[in-house]
Amino acid sequence: MKRFVWVLAAAACVPPGLSSSSSSTTPPAGTAPAQAGPPADTTGGAPANDALLPDPAPPAHRDPSGTIVGPGGAISSDPRECGPAQNHCLRGNAWFGTGFDGPAGVHSPAAAVFAFDGHYYAYNGEKCENTVYRTRPATAENIEHARLVWVYVSDQEHGATIPAGTIMSMLPRSEHDALSTRRWSMISVASIDAKAGTFVADDSFTYQIAAARIGFDPRAAE
Repeated sequence: MKRFVWVLAAAACVPPGLSSSSSSTTPPAGTAPAQAGPPADTTGGAPANDALLPDPAPPAHRDPSGTIVGPGGAISSDPRECGPAQNHCLRGNAWFGTGFDGPAGVHSPAAAVFAFDGHYYAYNGEKCENTVYRTRPATAENIEHARLVWVYVSDQEHGATIPAGTIMSMLPRSEHDALSTRRWSMISVASIDAKAGTFVADDSFTYQIAAARIGFDPRAAE
């Protein structure tokens, strides 16, 4: 059975119901409650047991001009570490929306999205009309059995002259890269080299496990 992987690319989606926790625990300072949406769609598999994380503050809102601003406020383009330990510089539950166009070399791209007013939106304000997934960093263990995987692809051309073994992925270099580009690409994993920390996809290119994320907890667009 083929396993599918997405590489980093940005877009927007309509949010399914993000049911808030019934816990009375107060979120940590600097965070805001996760926005609620329609009920979760569990047709794509068993719902995840992981508790939803609170969104960063300030919560998603419209600014005075009417522009939708995602949770956490302005997005920084300053260079920073964006590896798995930093959750690839994504925010909150790191929802990815599907069904978007992307740059050359990015197949079936996904976009970082957030819930607001009963819909999911990309960080550029586009509404998502497709399925959304919660994501987490891939590991050599979880990528082997993951049904859905995204990887942040590099911007070098996927040409026939690229030597075998060339790494075609990279880590986001800023919060802007992680949230606002469309370089999270969906591919199929063919083999995994846990020792090297890489995998080969069915396009015969090699990608870093550290640059990949797995998808779970699917939600219907509406």
